[in-house]
Amino acid sequence: MPDQEYVYVVTRDGRRVSHTNHETRELAIAESAYWTRVIHTDLGGGRKVDPESVVRVVRTDRPNRIK
Repeated sequence: MPDQEYVYVVTRDGRRVSHTNHETRELAIAESAYWTRVIHTDLGGGRKVDPESVVRVVRTDRPNRIK
């Protein structure tokens, strides 16, 4: 399968965080950095939005199949 058919998506715990399909890994990494900052933001008192979540960049040819 040609490389042009693959896209990169940003996931959080196996689920997509946005509907954006990125053509390059670098663009997806930039979006994943944003989501990482959001979910690991300190709410005060040492609490975070969701410290256990993991944000990943996934290369796929079936982006609509990701949860």
